[in-house]
Amino acid sequence: MHLFVVCAIAFSLFGCDNSHTPTDWSKFIGLTLKWVNKKPSLDKVKNMFDFAYANYLQFAFPADELNPLNCSGRGHDHEHPGNLNVNDALGDFHLTLVDSLDTLAIMGRVEEFKNAVNMVISNLSFNRNVRVQVFEASIRILGGLLSAHLLITDPAQTFGDLRLNGYDGELLQLAHDLANRMLNVFDVSPSGLPYPRFNLGSGLKDNTTSEACLAGAGSLLLEFGCLSALLNDATYASVSRRVVLDLWSRRSSVTGLLGATIDVNTGKWINRMSGIGAGHDSFYEYLHK
Repeated sequence: MHLFVVCAIAFSLFGCDNSHTPTDWSKFIGLTLKWVNKKPSLDKVKNMFDFAYANYLQFAFPADELNPLNCSGRGHDHEHPGNLNVNDALGDFHLTLVDSLDTLAIMGRVEEFKNAVNMVISNLSFNRNVRVQVFEASIRILGGLLSAHLLITDPAQTFGDLRLNGYDGELLQLAHDLANRMLNVFDVSPSGLPYPRFNLGSGLKDNTTSEACLAGAGSLLLEFGCLSALLNDATYASVSRRVVLDLWSRRSSVTGLLGATIDVNTGKWINRMSGIGAGHDSFYEYLHK
């Protein structure tokens, strides 16, 4: 959802017109751009988001996401534990609601944001016997909780008055709880690299595989670092930074490149193919950020 919103807003701000003098943007994206009236496009983006979000609340909540084919909620596939396409991301933790918090704020939906925060505080619990992916839980749930907490406590209140009466850092507390459950995947690893999946309720690592992709293992520093800064506790930043440095040290001595997947038990690459696509991309994005 975050990527969709960014792309939609970008296209609403700029229009393509090859008859105009190229701007500085053209050398990056290969298009000639000019300023256009952005309000109609922005309104369309907001209407699309409002439609999707309202239907999630009406037909899917408290499930993780809306199944648009039958207008029902979809969560963790308990009947098929091996269905990783679903189960890696969906942990019965109201995923769409948490993932939409910062988007609601950016869209100017102040009251909806406050209502959503209260719904998260009232309903979200990680005491669930489900196996989820460390990467997905970090970027979507941990990141969503931390972003919303920062928006609420931001003195500037850039997106409107998002402060909630009686708010006492509950979102930060939930983020802290989740991160603590994830720490075990680092602690029990022989190499120090995180196992790719863990049990949300117990925090225990998943025993089905020790193969982790580059992005999954090395894209935790933003969320974990932010949590450390907010808690004044270096634990989370330290473990995630250690992983990044460790992966970097394991790049090929011949090409200087990193592989695609690595065995967490041995610290050896399983797939040495390098790239910037799925399974690789977030690692390099996080290095830049």
